[in-house]
Amino acid sequence: MALSCSYNDIKRADFPIERQFHVLKHFCEVNPEYRQYLLHNSEYSYEDIDNQIKEKGSRFFNSFVSDPLQLLDIVVNKFKSDGVEADWLGDRCEVRLNFSKEHFPEGIGEDHIIHIDKLPDEIKDQLPDLEYETLQRLQFTSQSKKTWTVNMIIKKIDTKPVIITIFPGVYAPLLPNHEEQTDEEYRKSMEFWSKHILIS
Repeated sequence: MALSCSYNDIKRADFPIERQFHVLKHFCEVNPEYRQYLLHNSEYSYEDIDNQIKEKGSRFFNSFVSDPLQLLDIVVNKFKSDGVEADWLGDRCEVRLNFSKEHFPEGIGEDHIIHIDKLPDEIKDQLPDLEYETLQRLQFTSQSKKTWTVNMIIKKIDTKPVIITIFPGVYAPLLPNHEEQTDEEYRKSMEFWSKHILIS
């Protein structure tokens, strides 16, 4: 029987500064106060922050949130107020939250992930010959979709819950990285990212 991932688990979860930095790629911009906080509490430079924000990925709108710590507060409060239920699957918990279209008629962000089946035929025709690495270098520009969904992934590290990432849109595993993932996580990641790309 799966163990429930509770509000207390999420409330006490660590959000290390390197994971906050990772989440910046899902922001259009961050507020000046958070930028100064990051500069003073880490070794990241102004240029590092700008480059991370420019990374390809789904984005939160500034009208919804303007920094990762504010985002965590929104997610934690939403989890509690909605009575969301989530389970630990081994040492991992995946939380999905849906925000109201009434409160956010323009969405909370943009989803920049597309399944390869939805690519134009002239691009799809090349895909059988493309390996994962080539697929992820593929540059494809398309209209992004509005989203009202937020995903959060938590992992137990030495029994302590740690927030790995928070992002808008459809669920997507982290990009494959054998050094940081278990064999099963790597397999699932390769399976997903061999069929999806990030749009520009």
